[in-house]
Amino acid sequence: MQNNIFILGGKPYKLDLTEIVYNFDTVYRLNCNILYMGDASNDIYYLNHHVYENFFKQKKSFEQLKKIYEFIESKLIENFLDIINNNKYKDIMCQFEQCSNNKSNSILEKIKCPIKFNKQPRCGYQCILYNILIGIKPTVCNFSFKDEEGFTNNVQKKISLCHDTKSEIKVLHWLHNNNYIDATLCMLEDHELPVLDCQNLNINPDIVYLLIKQFGICILRNYYDKDTIEGINKEFERVFLEHKDKKLILDTENCSCDERIHNTEKYSEYIKNKFSDNNLFNFIAGTYQKYKNGILGSHKKTLINLLEYEEGKIKNSGAGWHRDNNDCQFKAIMYLSDVTSKNGPFTWITKSSKKYIGVPKTRPGRSSRFFDDTIEDLLNNNKTCKKIEICGNKGDIILADTTYVHRGKIIEEGSRKAITQYFF
Repeated sequence: MQNNIFILGGKPYKLDLTEIVYNFDTVYRLNCNILYMGDASNDIYYLNHHVYENFFKQKKSFEQLKKIYEFIESKLIENFLDIINNNKYKDIMCQFEQCSNNKSNSILEKIKCPIKFNKQPRCGYQCILYNILIGIKPTVCNFSFKDEEGFTNNVQKKISLCHDTKSEIKVLHWLHNNNYIDATLCMLEDHELPVLDCQNLNINPDIVYLLIKQFGICILRNYYDKDTIEGINKEFERVFLEHKDKKLILDTENCSCDERIHNTEKYSEYIKNKFSDNNLFNFIAGTYQKYKNGILGSHKKTLINLLEYEEGKIKNSGAGWHRDNNDCQFKAIMYLSDVTSKNGPFTWITKSSKKYIGVPKTRPGRSSRFFDDTIEDLLNNNKTCKKIEICGNKGDIILADTTYVHRGKIIEEGSRKAITQYFF
């Protein structure tokens, strides 16, 4: 990763990104930010003027600081004082002069950014510009990528009126789109699994890989434009209509019964070009083969499937709880209809690969398929394993290491269409 510089903002997420943060050589932390703390010996604290003056230069006492910073939790002040007083950092830096936004806008002008800050940019943006000024492309995380009313971070309860978030976010988008920063992680939504709202913007495959490496899964929203989604949907319908002889119905484990057509890439050039041969999916699958040193090979196939509710029938996609393989497996799944809790969402169990829980008791003769009772016991007795239904919109993509335990939920109403890329 270029220069291995990571700038960590203050927007809180449910996800613990510590493992990803410390893939980078140097982490810039802004003011009293102690999110995702690991070995901080290479961390640089980039402080605004009043924090630099009060905490570092004048070394004011906890009681004095508490009076000045009433909006900061006492524990944060204590922790940051401990970091400052015991030299638990690589360096301390002070931001540009705070009296005006002229210096920041002059840097934007120098790189031909047509957007300007309407007010004084916050400390994090000045840290970004400092790195750009010295020729570094930083990776940026925990900055707002949307205009979020009422946004709070892990330190402040509200944003001062001397800042303008709308112009800041526009600058962030421009810097990302023009390759001055990598803000892929700023596209994260606040969920228990990593969900990136791509907004039809470029995403860094290396970052997606790091998310999957840590969590086993990553969901992409707005990755394809509407025309492409509709094009794949039309081809889905055409292939099902014209190749009925290729249709298979899996009926096992007292459920499943979805309709499937394998090797769809042979019957649709459009699906092959737009989905089967997607560079991002290929990159993740290939990188996983190297990372896990598993059996994943260079073969792949595309499957389309249709799941429809029928009264009196127990139906889902893929039968009961299972892993596709215990050692190495990767899939890209795309919803081709809106999916709720009622129409058979892909259901995932966190931290359920062999690395975390070994191999639970399996069904007789099946090395990677499990009885419901086995998984219920696992969920009841292992706090790190949590069942999550992945609901979403038409076009949402699930990139998953399917050595984690998963299944399709039993459908209760309506229908569900999906397309899946297998790598094996």
